[in-house]
Amino acid sequence: MRVRLMVEVNIGDDVKNINEIEKIVYARVREAGKDLLVEVLKGVEKEVLRGIKGVKVGFGESCWITRLGVVKLRKQRVRVKGKRFYPLDRYLGMERRSSEATDWVKRRGVELSCDYPYRKAADLLSREIGDLVSKSLLHGWVREAGQRYCEKENLEWEGMVKRGESPESSGEKKDLVVVEVDATNIASQRARGKREEQKSRLEVKLGVMYTGRERYGRGKNRLKDKVVYGGLEGAEEFGEKLWIKGEKKLRVSEAKEQLVVGDGDVWIKEIKQANFPHASYQVDWWHLTKKIREAMRKNERLGRLLIRRLYEGKGDTLVGLLEKKIHSLTEEREEVDKLLGYLRHNQEGFYGSQGLQGEIADKVGSGAIEKNMELVVGRRFKKWGMSWSKPGAHYLLKLRLLKYDPEAWDEFWNN
Repeated sequence: MRVRLMVEVNIGDDVKNINEIEKIVYARVREAGKDLLVEVLKGVEKEVLRGIKGVKVGFGESCWITRLGVVKLRKQRVRVKGKRFYPLDRYLGMERRSSEATDWVKRRGVELSCDYPYRKAADLLSREIGDLVSKSLLHGWVREAGQRYCEKENLEWEGMVKRGESPESSGEKKDLVVVEVDATNIASQRARGKREEQKSRLEVKLGVMYTGRERYGRGKNRLKDKVVYGGLEGAEEFGEKLWIKGEKKLRVSEAKEQLVVGDGDVWIKEIKQANFPHASYQVDWWHLTKKIREAMRKNERLGRLLIRRLYEGKGDTLVGLLEKKIHSLTEEREEVDKLLGYLRHNQEGFYGSQGLQGEIADKVGSGAIEKNMELVVGRRFKKWGMSWSKPGAHYLLKLRLLKYDPEAWDEFWNN
């Protein structure tokens, strides 16, 4: 099938600016592109109708959102053996859909939604295609793509956990893999009928894995072989999926040295024990000293002593020292009891990186996960006035992380 369309552009004598000429030509080219697309679809429908033996029973209208803008087409309806349908829709796989967007538009809409609030993303996409696109459409496209990606991820996870399959790993064995894990809260959408103060929070978990640091540019460093995973699932599921991601990209279980870094929360240590059993465990000292200061606000002298001993390499004495002094404390006893439990649970991780070699030896911070938490979660999910449903945040987070891997992003949309 060959379709031709003549394009005519009228440029007035008063137009002498390249920018004005560009604007006129671009608008005409877009308009001509829409006309050409309609003519092509009409030609396709004509060819399809030739192969159908049925009774023509009127017309309907389709509306497609394309990269050229919104395209409307009057289409033929037929009746075959008592059933009515639109041959063009059936041929294009668009049955039972009165309005649809092309794959390019959906991908671009989701791509923009990963980086911008839905309202701004809809505005940007509308400018690109020259027709209005609502933010509710973008919501739907994100949910559709997110569900599809999560189904794929869950099938892989179930295969590893239930059937004991091994992930297909790529790359060479690493000398070192560092795994940093943390969680943060985002605002949850208020349930209908509840008061504002009853608004709950949603916990977002994030893990970043890397093999060291490397220089790029002048005086700049970045994480080497960085892999990021996140979600709003439970700790056990999150830990297993984090391990799968690490196995596929970094062969983490085969690394000569492994280090898990966290803020000391119980669930992080449980993930380490269940999924990275051979790794060393390191508590982030910034969180550790923060816990001490918060619990010792009215016992500052003892708090300073505990922190000093930690930095002097005497962390093994913290629990014994606090146990000895706790009976003499009269204020903040509940907070101090919680601190003692925290120290007991994490004392093996005070110097977890000490026995490692190279640049990671004596690592005491979790700056990598803190930075990525801000980049991945903070800049998209924590802006003023934002609130989320759990599925909405989960799907968008998955797609936002997928977008950071251009090869995987292209593969997802191409398939």
